[in-house]
Amino acid sequence: MLEKMYREQLIRKEEVDTFRAGLLDHQDARVDGSFTVLDRAVQEHNVAACAGVYRTIRMDSLARVINVTPAMAEKIAAQMIATGRLEAAIDQLKGIVDFRHGTVDALAGWDLELAGACTALNATADAVEAAHPELAD
Repeated sequence: MLEKMYREQLIRKEEVDTFRAGLLDHQDARVDGSFTVLDRAVQEHNVAACAGVYRTIRMDSLARVINVTPAMAEKIAAQMIATGRLEAAIDQLKGIVDFRHGTVDALAGWDLELAGACTALNATADAVEAAHPELAD
């Protein structure tokens, strides 16, 4: 299981159960009433692993992958996004997590910068042509 975490691969429930069998009682305590530290770590790991596999994922599909309800899957993803551990956006209307969010924003920003530079270059060329028509030929 630790090797899969290192390789950012999805971890199945059976693998978690096998790992859990080697833990002492205090190492497997529930911290928030419903999940153990191990449960939460694997859930968050699997959300991050999904980001490496999928561009987008429906919330109900993500919930199945991490063995929680869709509402809990959304909460976990939202917490990870808010704390900077996941670069994604949640579209609540469509019920999806978009893992391309950061890439799309970066490309859109680069595109805007490039368009601005082209506009400035065209304005400069027009000004040079107006001031020196002999250079336009």
